[in-house]
Amino acid sequence: MWCSTLVICQTSCDVSLLQRREVDAVKVANWNTSQLKTTPKALTVTDRSLSPQQEESICLLSQSGGDGIGHQLEGKLSCMAMASFLGMEYVHKPFFKMAHVENPEKMAAFFEKFFGLGNQFRSIREPMQEIRFPVWHCEKKGWLRQVELGERKCEGPSKVRAPDNCFDRMYCNGYMESGHFYKLVPYLHAAYHSAPKPEARWAEGLAPKQWGPKVAVHLRQKVSSRKLNPDWYVRQIDEVRQRFLQQDPNHPPLFRIQTDGTGAKLLQDAPELGAHDIVIDDAANTSLALAIHRMITADAFIMSRSSLSMSMALIGNQSTIIYPDCYDEKTTLPHWIRAPCI
Repeated sequence: MWCSTLVICQTSCDVSLLQRREVDAVKVANWNTSQLKTTPKALTVTDRSLSPQQEESICLLSQSGGDGIGHQLEGKLSCMAMASFLGMEYVHKPFFKMAHVENPEKMAAFFEKFFGLGNQFRSIREPMQEIRFPVWHCEKKGWLRQVELGERKCEGPSKVRAPDNCFDRMYCNGYMESGHFYKLVPYLHAAYHSAPKPEARWAEGLAPKQWGPKVAVHLRQKVSSRKLNPDWYVRQIDEVRQRFLQQDPNHPPLFRIQTDGTGAKLLQDAPELGAHDIVIDDAANTSLALAIHRMITADAFIMSRSSLSMSMALIGNQSTIIYPDCYDEKTTLPHWIRAPCI
């Protein structure tokens, strides 16, 4: 029996239970997440067919915010996740003009097609009205949490709640630890692969060899408040290298560092990054689109303190993900490895 587009009930159920259930990091460990199954009807809208009664009751959620590609994308992913989790519908708003790049409007249009989200979700349209709401930290209940607990109600199909992001629920109260986000990954992959992508050229610049796992490293250099010491990346690369070599010594991993700085500066600060199995792809010789594609399609991913890194890990769902455990106290998916930043 279906009681919503997201909850499968084995006998019977009450939708209000989903809205009122108290979810926290303690309870979520024993929570059967198989009861929250996303379906094509819940996420795909090109063939959506809702009755008038369903149209009147559906709660619409979107994301409306600026900044760079990383922040905008992470914001959209967080609101997609919360719409799925809370039984709402995510409606897509195209990327806003990008910060931190040349030709911000052109780049926004490029990445709108590149990620393909408009192919997987219906878009905001007339007569829908956007309504913004503030985003808080975990210690304060935001609008999403209040709706979840039945303390607030959604306005219905003509009004779209469109915050800058949905972080105050996605990274709070046990959501990431629950693993529910994994159920969105097939739809994100379908969207991503609906548009042409550059050739990854993983072995370019390396000696001919039977290389094994492909590891992408996102190393942010330009924003001082988000930078990690290059030695941190050296340690993570070495640990990942040893882990893969123990599994298959005949097919060693290769590493490609995607960075917004220069390779020369990195090698000056950390000569170990010039190892024979590492290639540094800096901003001067690698397009942002190619760097993103490598990060998403890698077998393993070493992150930076960056919204772009968060987005690449969420979409890519790589088998090994190394997360710097000093990044805004954000929570992580169950299989991610939290590496101390000291």
